[in-house]
Order: sequence, then structure tokens, then C-alpha cells
Amino acid sequence: MQLNLLGKLIQAQLLAIPNQYIDTKMIYSIIMPNHVHFIVSIETGNHAVRLGRIVNKFKGLSTRKAGIPLWQRGYFEHVVRTEAELLAIMKYIENNPARWELRQQNFHI
Repeated sequence: MQLNLLGKLIQAQLLAIPNQYIDTKMIYSIIMPNHVHFIVSIETGNHAVRLGRIVNKFKGLSTRKAGIPLWQRGYFEHVVRTEAELLAIMKYIENNPARWELRQQNFHI
């Protein structure tokens, strides 16, 4: 998918997450026309940041910079526990644009 200006703004906010929280690492992400998928690694410990804080800041900053409402309330989260699970989720995310395109083509038939 080609990112428009709004997509590029959202991409910049995703890539900034590790700079905002030193104990995080962006593992994988993809921006879709109506949603975002991302996998972030959060180091555990006494001062570990919570995912909710990361998501809320991401949504808030991207909405303020865009100047328009972007996000629905809430989000879906899943704790990845194994490398096999991580690879399966990454494959799902990677294939999401192709599935989106197929749904759009079927919708217009």
C-alpha cells in the first residue's frame, strides 16, 4: 500500500515510539486504510511502561498532528509468548493488505 500524507504521519508516530519509551522496540507494523497493526516489545521490570500508555500517547499525538479524529476507542492487544506465535502474527500482518484488496474487489462486484 502506498501511504498518503496521513499514513506517513501515522508511520512517523509509530517509528517514534522507541524514542519516547526507552524500554520499547518496534518489531513490526503496517498501516491499513482504516486501521493499524503493530508489534512492540516492552522490557519487563519495575519501571516498565504499560502498553495502554503507549497506545494512548500514539493515538493522542497522531490525532493532534492530523487535526482530525482518527481512532476508535479501545484497541485489541495480545501478549506474544513464543517465537512461533510471533512469526504467525507477523505473517498475518504482512498478508493483511492483500486480504484488504480482495475484500474491496469482492465488495465492488
